[in-house]
Amino acid sequence: MVNDVATAVRLASLFCHKLGIPAAPVLGSKRQEQLVKVYEPILKNEGKEVTKGGMHPAWRWFSQICPLLPLVQSEDKWEFGNEPCHKLYQKVLVADNDDDSDDEDWQESDKKYTCPLYYKCPRHHLEHDIATALVWIFTPASFIHTRVPRQGFEQDLTFAEAVYRECKYLFVDEADRVQIQFDEEFAPDEVLVDASGNSFLNKLGLNLATIYNSDRGDMAGDRFVAWTSAHYHTQNTTNRIYHLLLTHSKLVAWLGPLPFTGRSLFARIIRDLVDPPEIPVLAKPKLTRQQIMEERRKRIIEADLAPTEQRRRRKQMMDQLDGFLQHPLNRGLGGELSGLALTILTAEDDRQALAEIAPWCKRWIEIHNLSLPDETQFEELTRNLQFAILVTILDNRLGFIVDNLSDLGRVINLHDSSQDLLHRPPDDFLPVLPESPVGNILGFLYKQERSAKKAGKLDYFRYVGVGRALLLNFPKLFAVDDWDGPHTVLISGTSYAPGSPAYHISVKPKVLLQPRTGEAGIAESQFFFSPKQNPQANYIALSGLPPATRKLAAKEMVEAMCYSVRGGESFLDGVFQDLAQRKQQQPEWWSDRDRILIVVGSYDESEWVTSILQSRYRFDVNINDDGIATLRRDNAPTHLHGILRSEIRNLQHLPTQIVVAPLMALERGHNILNAQGKAAFGAVLFLNRPMPVPDNWQSTVQQLNAWALKHEKDSTLYEEAQSISGNLTLTQVADIFYQNAVAEMVNLNYTAWAFKQLTQGERSVLCWTQLVSIWQIIGRLVRGGVPAVVHFIDVKFAPNSAIDEQDSESTSLLVAIIKVLEPYVEGEDVLARSLYGTFLNALKQMRERNLNYD
Repeated sequence: MVNDVATAVRLASLFCHKLGIPAAPVLGSKRQEQLVKVYEPILKNEGKEVTKGGMHPAWRWFSQICPLLPLVQSEDKWEFGNEPCHKLYQKVLVADNDDDSDDEDWQESDKKYTCPLYYKCPRHHLEHDIATALVWIFTPASFIHTRVPRQGFEQDLTFAEAVYRECKYLFVDEADRVQIQFDEEFAPDEVLVDASGNSFLNKLGLNLATIYNSDRGDMAGDRFVAWTSAHYHTQNTTNRIYHLLLTHSKLVAWLGPLPFTGRSLFARIIRDLVDPPEIPVLAKPKLTRQQIMEERRKRIIEADLAPTEQRRRRKQMMDQLDGFLQHPLNRGLGGELSGLALTILTAEDDRQALAEIAPWCKRWIEIHNLSLPDETQFEELTRNLQFAILVTILDNRLGFIVDNLSDLGRVINLHDSSQDLLHRPPDDFLPVLPESPVGNILGFLYKQERSAKKAGKLDYFRYVGVGRALLLNFPKLFAVDDWDGPHTVLISGTSYAPGSPAYHISVKPKVLLQPRTGEAGIAESQFFFSPKQNPQANYIALSGLPPATRKLAAKEMVEAMCYSVRGGESFLDGVFQDLAQRKQQQPEWWSDRDRILIVVGSYDESEWVTSILQSRYRFDVNINDDGIATLRRDNAPTHLHGILRSEIRNLQHLPTQIVVAPLMALERGHNILNAQGKAAFGAVLFLNRPMPVPDNWQSTVQQLNAWALKHEKDSTLYEEAQSISGNLTLTQVADIFYQNAVAEMVNLNYTAWAFKQLTQGERSVLCWTQLVSIWQIIGRLVRGGVPAVVHFIDVKFAPNSAIDEQDSESTSLLVAIIKVLEPYVEGEDVLARSLYGTFLNALKQMRERNLNYD
């Protein structure tokens, strides 16, 4: 299993065409997308036979020849990847024909057939090779989602199941990264709305513009009309939801940081009516963040169940709303509340909407013999009901959009729209994977911006299982059926990272492979803290700034690196000069390595920094505009300048001297070498202090999954309940585990915004995760046993050291990483010492320069 499609095809081609071992890549069903991913890096320009006008042997797996196409009318021809290979049918005569015309009516038969040419068809060479291959090459996505061709196996299986049954060995490269991807596969999320302009609903609305610039002929299809109607209701509902969130702070506070759905909001409203929350009288003393987290956890875990009668009343009220919750815009099935929902969607303002909700709310309360809240509380109740109704509509209509989105690819352009939610984890795995520790949920999550005047971010997600368990338990996944899986080998240089919920593999490594070239080059690497000042002599920071301010700061940073006093040497000139001197002194290490990698936070920031560099920096030698290039996604439009991510391995053939790239894009899986087989880059500049997005749902999922597997056999969770109630039932055990998991999720969703505010535990998680990312980038520069020059540019790396004061683990990420690593590397942990010892030494040597800490 490898990281991407291009690597899978390249490796399969090596086995098959160079080593003579039958092999094949297992790719997804969207053949056109796979072809785009491999055409530039492999099929277009690799191999001697290609340069001589021949054809790369991997073209066999992407043949576009279809024997049926000459028999099809031009307007009915299908695109590559959309062939009706298993959907052929016979025409049958319509039995009842009342038409007086002589024309006979024919229709499709219900039975579908496989094309008789399938087994000889050039378009299906890949399936033929998969059936006879001794080696299969997967990506994490194809391993989970791709199904075995129906002609290759009599049962309907995913390839993961086929591997379990048919293979003797499974090798997983970059296992820690695969662990992250498996977590994401079983907890996909999508940003519906945010300030970036790249969110799902914003992109979808823009892509639909093509419809309104046409004759609307597509409206002839009933399904398309239903979809556009659902899209209208989705956008309308989202606008009204955001209006409420932006104008009512009490509503945002009521929501809190937890995920929600229409059903969960109605359940909460009913619970508050049946069991009114107690209002604390005495103000509590000010607590630290750690104390607040402990109090919050205790309150959630120790919450008593409501009395039986109250639970019965709550269930009765929820059951009566079930028709509306399932069919919110259908008056026949949803009843009076559905009529109210349709009225709210056409209300001119909040006042009109609340005027419609209030009478229904009073009748609802009276019917169930509940006490009517006072005027202020009643106003809040109607506001919460309005929000719950809108979320129920959004949940329903958005689900319809997502379920039918793939069918609209022929009508609207979905190329640049994220479709993560379309790739639902197959149900095949759910019986053998642990379910989500907080229960299987599908819903929304709203994160408020630090500035109350700005709109927050609305996420839509599914969370159905602990994805990493598929990787960690794979050899015994179907042991209950008395089947043993393949011997599974997990390979990674950074999968031992205690404290990192993302990268740490909770299976102790059994083999440590030492590099053939030794660690001499790594030990000779040098790290520098090199903050830059703006014209006002203030040190420049990027980390933690809002997007607009950060963009200006990045411009200042680049200009500071290019600035030279009175024709003197700029910082970038100095880095190139340093590399040139090292080349003269030790050519075996530094020859043909006079290239600089600049690491930033995102692809957008990479493009922005590159544009500023190209306008500000001039090389001493005659290098054209290609001397500075940005890294681009593999699916980036072809007219954009830059280097595709899958082509960066060919850097030695390009005139590029400076590459600007996002941290996570080159974190792993790329050998960027020069003609001598050594690392092509000699220096790396970390332009910003890497920090995770505070409200990243995937980070929450990773930590919850790590928590669940760590505590799945932890008996201490149940000791207190056991001491009170004696032996516990399985239901009670499940409830206690769930309560602890919810408490963990609540605390994770109250993540601190600032580095200084992190608790010791939060800081440890952050440091272990970020040191792996930083070390992986540096790993690109030490290939072949050569050293690297590393500069940390953002002043936030060590803000006190920049002004000749002392930093600590609560002010500096660099110092915090040192403090986290020291107990492991300098103790008896052989693995930590082998993996991170040289990295720690290089960090500690910065103390001899300008990193000040105790």
